[in-house]
Amino acid sequence: RLTLTYLHDLFDEPYVQALLNRYLRVLETIIADTDSRVGDIDILNADEKQLILEDWNHTDHATTTDTLVSMFGAQVTRTPDAPAVV
Repeated sequence: RLTLTYLHDLFDEPYVQALLNRYLRVLETIIADTDSRVGDIDILNADEKQLILEDWNHTDHATTTDTLVSMFGAQVTRTPDAPAVV
């Protein structure tokens, strides 16, 4: 039997439910395979993996190969009379 209590002003029910589901996933895995190593147990479900590993990590974007020095030089060329540093 498991009783879960938490501070409602700090955590909402969906968050706590997700934590509980992960805990249960660990317990179910250990029960199903008593030789399983804790480090090998996957606590995330497929949707959580997609969100964390793919959706949140989708950070590819165009980048420049310019260096700070070359960008500084280009700015100097564009505005030669402006202050370089304030």
